Amino acid sequence: MHQTIKLTSFILLLSNSLFGQTETPKTTALPSSRWSVFWSPTRDMFLSMSSQRSDLYALAASYGILESEAVYQIYPSFYNFGRGSNTSHRFGVEYQFKKGIKTRDVNLSYRTDFQYKSTSGIHQDFAQVNSFLVDSAYVSSLNTTVWQDSVYYDQFGASITQESFLWSNAILMRIAENKRWSFYTGIQLGLQFNFSRRFNLQEDNYAFLDTYVSEVQKTDRTYSLTNQIGTSSNSREEKLANTVDYHVSVPIGFDFRIRNTRFWNHFHLYGEGNLGLSIRKNYTQLNFTQSFGLRYKF
Repeated sequence: MHQTIKLTSFILLLSNSLFGQTETPKTTALPSSRWSVFWSPTRDMFLSMSSQRSDLYALAASYGILESEAVYQIYPSFYNFGRGSNTSHRFGVEYQFKKGIKTRDVNLSYRTDFQYKSTSGIHQDFAQVNSFLVDSAYVSSLNTTVWQDSVYYDQFGASITQESFLWSNAILMRIAENKRWSFYTGIQLGLQFNFSRRFNLQEDNYAFLDTYVSEVQKTDRTYSLTNQIGTSSNSREEKLANTVDYHVSVPIGFDFRIRNTRFWNHFHLYGEGNLGLSIRKNYTQLNFTQSFGLRYKF
């Protein structure tokens, strides 16, 4: 009888132990460090190159070229030197200085990030045309007149290039960061240092005879330079002063932890939009930028 009681007690203890194991789920601890780093391929610029068209027109005017003489506008036309794209890499670090507000999963952090860009940006073509009537003749068989003009066509290609270093600082409020999906917002201040700025002007001069058929003489015509040979060409370059752009914005973003396993729970995908105001001397611009990237939480 005594042995039966012992055996029964052992079976009950074993069953309770097994039952307790099945009822207690196995969890993986989330990273507890306050530090994280992130990377993003992005197109952010506080003031885009297209905003510099007023600078370009002012510089062209100093060479006697008027804004009204623009042939066509191709801004913004961005090219990253040696890459054919203006996308560059953005790196940053974030420190969580407030973990939780009372019992809520709301955290406060400081974020700083850096980005370098080398771009040849806004480009504008201009033209100055002078034409003089050389000869005209009425052709009875065509019942019209053939005109011949002497044309002096000067074409100018103006562009501004620069290199830029972007530095942003933000105070962020992260909501439900310990969940798989979390969201954040805050306030961001930034500086963009623009250096190695150049104004380039390419001038090509053409002189040719142009013949056309019309009942009346046309004084305002469009000329084709496809088959024309330029008589001269000249290139000029002017060094410009460095500039600084100031930026204030409100970032709104989401953060997604890839998996809950021990390795992958450090990795987060994020997307962010920034609505802000950018300021340069004598110029202000409201803009919106967006970026996507990868965040690693230690």
